[in-house]
Amino acid sequence: EDEPIDPATLDWDGPNDPDNPHNWATWKKWFATMTVAGLCLVVTMGSSLYVASVPVFEARYHVSQTLGLAGLTFYLLGLSTVIFAPLSEAFGRKPIYLFTLPISMLFTMGVALSNGHMRIILPLRFFSGLFACPALSVGSGTVMDIFDFDEVSTAAVLFSLAPFLGPVISPIMSSFAVEALGWRWSQYIQLIAGGAILPFIVILPETHKGIIL
Repeated sequence: EDEPIDPATLDWDGPNDPDNPHNWATWKKWFATMTVAGLCLVVTMGSSLYVASVPVFEARYHVSQTLGLAGLTFYLLGLSTVIFAPLSEAFGRKPIYLFTLPISMLFTMGVALSNGHMRIILPLRFFSGLFACPALSVGSGTVMDIFDFDEVSTAAVLFSLAPFLGPVISPIMSSFAVEALGWRWSQYIQLIAGGAILPFIVILPETHKGIIL
């Protein structure tokens, strides 16, 4: 009894174990899937929301278009990293979401409250993307944790719509907001969206087998 147990040797009590995410009720499976998809939507919105503010930077702060668009590049560079995916295998999916999303939102808030200088905006944009990347690198793992192989295709298709929808709808919202309220609202929109999805992340059940067991 004093010997440590290898988590790899643990398994469910049986094929009908209610703790197994594959045996969850349909509504619970789709709640988890849509929550993670919503997180992906918020994260990908952050890329093109910023673009509407570039003309303002050019006119007000006299930066070149190339330097202004570097804010998009730095965000995508951070978003492309996958350093949190291995950590989700050790600590679970939900703790990674809960840890990284608020930090990403803080860096986004830093951009919104900055004085408009690129030497401040570019690092903040990079770290905002870096801590937003688990939505894309870990989200698909959450879907695979829940659905059987004969069901996962439908779930994966609907989940994959979110990363494509974000960059499509965000320029529309951002253009109107920047024109009416100023460039900082290109960041405030993402903060509002992140705050809206955060309560659902809080109540999201853990899906990783090793952590549940």
